[in-house]
Amino acid sequence: MGLFGLGKKKKAKKEPKKEVKEEFELGSEGVKFVAIIELLGSPKKYVSDTLKSYVEAIKKNPDFYILSSKISTPKKAEKDEKDPQSKDIKTDLFAAFVELEVATKRKAKLFDFCFNYMPSSIEVVEPMNITYSANEMSKYLTDIQGTLHHVDFTLKQVNAANQILNQRNQNISRNMIQMLQNNIILSLKEKNNKSLDDLAKNTGVPPDQLKPFLDKMVAAGEIKLDKEKYSLVKK
Repeated sequence: MGLFGLGKKKKAKKEPKKEVKEEFELGSEGVKFVAIIELLGSPKKYVSDTLKSYVEAIKKNPDFYILSSKISTPKKAEKDEKDPQSKDIKTDLFAAFVELEVATKRKAKLFDFCFNYMPSSIEVVEPMNITYSANEMSKYLTDIQGTLHHVDFTLKQVNAANQILNQRNQNISRNMIQMLQNNIILSLKEKNNKSLDDLAKNTGVPPDQLKPFLDKMVAAGEIKLDKEKYSLVKK
């Protein structure tokens, strides 16, 4: 059910119906359907404005005719009690949905609507039976597979980029640690037997953040601690 429940979809603000041209007819290839698009986000106004922009974008698409639209009032998202992962998530998000009754003259456009506008649910209202030829079905399935492969390729690119970024961050962290250790050693070479505060001033690292590094260097035998003074280990 996901991390959040949207609650009952009852109260919705009805928008004026779009003026459908008189010459519009569903035709033998046309389809009428009801789609619900859900959105979760913050702040409340952003959720409402985004859903309105979705509706406006669909209205501008010549392939679709919005017969009616109902936009719900954004409500505070509730945690899904059945999902244990949601217990630690802050509920400062708002959930809303828009219910659209849409018509299109070409049944193939129904697939385009699903891919472009990502409805959470869709219900075909008319006609009750839709016939596809073998060639049409093959084309639709090929288009779907092409879209899925594109999504898969994009996700793999993102994952690869994240791996490279993580590796770079790890390398930067290692280099920074090595530079800090070298700085500590150089500071002790300049003057042996320095306190934590002295080394903090020399390195520019706060004492509470520097101490763990010093403890590791002491454990590794690189430096020693005697009476709260750090010094180099003679080799």
